[in-house]
Amino acid sequence: MRARFLLGLAALSFLLVAGKGLADPAGLATSVGLGLDRPGASNELRASYGGQSLALAGLLAMGALRPAATRPALVLLTTLCAGLVAGRTVDAALTGMPTPFLSSLWAFEALMTAAGGLLLIRGRQTA
Repeated sequence: MRARFLLGLAALSFLLVAGKGLADPAGLATSVGLGLDRPGASNELRASYGGQSLALAGLLAMGALRPAATRPALVLLTTLCAGLVAGRTVDAALTGMPTPFLSSLWAFEALMTAAGGLLLIRGRQTA
């Protein structure tokens, strides 16, 4: 039940990011410290933050709603967020702290990584 709750929360969070990426790439660019001064920049934001986050939200929601999909969705969430945390950590070490919005994503991704990892470990112990 905890895993399904976590997946639902993550799905909602990725859905919110997707909505921002699809509807307002300029606002999102400002939030993450990017400019849209080059052709294709809004396309990339819509694809990466919008479309990709929308697809992830759908897969995570499936894991929250269908017990058979819970573990694979939890592996997806944990692995994806761990990769995002690793990239943000390397960047912070090399260039300094990111914008407040990116710092909040970093914290959320770290929380999802830790919670997902713990739930996966607990699931193996009870299986």
